[in-house]
Amino acid sequence: GKVMLVREGQPVVVRMLSRNSVYAFSTQILATSLKPYAYLHLTYPQEIEKAVVRKALRVATDLETNITCVSADDPKANVQTKGRIRDLSTAGALVTAEQLLGEAGDLLTLTLRIPVAGVQKYLKISGVVRSRRELPPDDACVQWQHGVEFQLLEEMDNILLHGFVYEQLQKQGAE
Repeated sequence: GKVMLVREGQPVVVRMLSRNSVYAFSTQILATSLKPYAYLHLTYPQEIEKAVVRKALRVATDLETNITCVSADDPKANVQTKGRIRDLSTAGALVTAEQLLGEAGDLLTLTLRIPVAGVQKYLKISGVVRSRRELPPDDACVQWQHGVEFQLLEEMDNILLHGFVYEQLQKQGAE
């Protein structure tokens, strides 16, 4: 938000975040101007580096979810437990639980209620555990954190999930 003092001919490295990608490039300042507002003219970069940060934008949440765990070793042995979704995107979620929900590659089904356009809707989403880590113990109990990638969403669930994420992005952007 502040004007930087730069001079023409000065080399600079530009780094920026756009949606879910990070871009970087080296350039040089061609000209500067303060009117009608402060801006720079830059040389065209020879090379632009891009790194995708995530498949989809995530929003912070605190949603309760019922979890059904399916072990890759024994697909018929389902374990049911409760957990919390700490962040959510249209491609996955960060889920915490009191117990380990599975190893990387294990299947989960998350059942949760989300508010979309002022109406509470239920979602049942299948996913795959992509990562897990044990959190430091707190006053309650040891918790586990799981990165879950969603798999084959039903069309209506996909629409509701997109609606919820975009509503949350708008609310969090307004704050």
